[in-house]
Amino acid sequence: MVRESPWYIYEFKAYTKERWVGCKLVDVLAAEFKRRTRLYFVLAVASGSIQINGNSVTDEYVLKHGDLITHKTHRHEPPIPTDEIDILYEDSDVLVVDKPSGIPCHPNSSYNKHTLTEILKKKCGLSFVSAQNRLDKQTSGVVILAKSSKAAVKYHKKIEEKEGFKIYLCKVLGEFPECEVIVKLPLSISRKTCTTTVFQEDGIFQGKPSITIFRRVSVENGESILACGLVTGRTHQIRVHLQAIGYPIIDDMIYGTPYIRKETLINRISKIKESSGESKSTAEEINTENNNNPTVENKPLIECEITDSVYLEMAEEEGEPLTRESVKKFLTTEDCRTDNFQDDETYLETISTDNTSQFIMDSCMHCRNPESLSTLPKFSTLSLHAWKYSLEENVFTTALPEWCTEEINDSLCKEIEQTKNRLVSK
Repeated sequence: MVRESPWYIYEFKAYTKERWVGCKLVDVLAAEFKRRTRLYFVLAVASGSIQINGNSVTDEYVLKHGDLITHKTHRHEPPIPTDEIDILYEDSDVLVVDKPSGIPCHPNSSYNKHTLTEILKKKCGLSFVSAQNRLDKQTSGVVILAKSSKAAVKYHKKIEEKEGFKIYLCKVLGEFPECEVIVKLPLSISRKTCTTTVFQEDGIFQGKPSITIFRRVSVENGESILACGLVTGRTHQIRVHLQAIGYPIIDDMIYGTPYIRKETLINRISKIKESSGESKSTAEEINTENNNNPTVENKPLIECEITDSVYLEMAEEEGEPLTRESVKKFLTTEDCRTDNFQDDETYLETISTDNTSQFIMDSCMHCRNPESLSTLPKFSTLSLHAWKYSLEENVFTTALPEWCTEEINDSLCKEIEQTKNRLVSK
């Protein structure tokens, strides 16, 4: 079952960015918004559905500082799941919910009414709702939403200053090592493609410092459930750190190609075991016991830190240079669009631009592809769940996601938090 939304006329608004100044309006629109062709934007300007500062212009118009670009469209939002949004906590300042997979947190170019903030405004009769810890559309779990601008400032500051602690759950391909793996790899975020990568230049990793703690919860049928503790909170941090060490989340359509083989991490851990003096027989004995009961959590045998220098060694073993260009092959973005259809220029050439309202209706791609409005878009779900969020005296915890069938040991969470506190205090 999916939730559908009837079409409506919507006006997108954007002020001219610094990099657009001095460029032709149509050139900018065609370069920035590749969903539609240059011909469409030429026709939209001619029809008056695209205007500058409330006035019609020609397709030769050159953008200036302060220009307001408006674009009226015939808007259809992609459908979303009908899953209930459970309220975990509410007071005068905040609303805390368990967000289902497939629902974006806030309005964007594709979604408006079908977003968490807009749904909750309507459901709870609120005029202001602002997500303070934003989850990707595909990710489920705890979201804290401010109910006023004052509360938004307060909670944004707390989150920015890294108050509180978050534990996520995920399912990955392969049998994850039974130890505490701490990944300390900087992440570089491309605002243009909205993707995150790990790469180096002259032996120095680029991007912002990022740290994630990983612990195995259980193993079954060649897949592992992990508990993930965030020390930092970068875009797609858990997904990319797992991809980098060879254990991508099972259904991640963007970061599903591992940078290195799983064996490279396992070999690294074996070296740490040898150097720490752990005997082979002891390790085998403990692993045999845990394999007989994979949901039992024990004190981790070892701690494995993946730092810049360690990861460079691991990548060299694989023959992977980890350059900005070389890591692009690990990204898959073309198959993750909300929909796959493109403008039909032959059809566009038949549309009249004499009447703005009629042009808006006639040029709508979704009206010509109605099948996209009744099924969920590709990559609507992901086996990644924001399970527990501790903030001030409150601990917000959701039910376990359906793909995690084993209870999480309380001691495991405490150990992850202890590791986080130790790393922060360094």
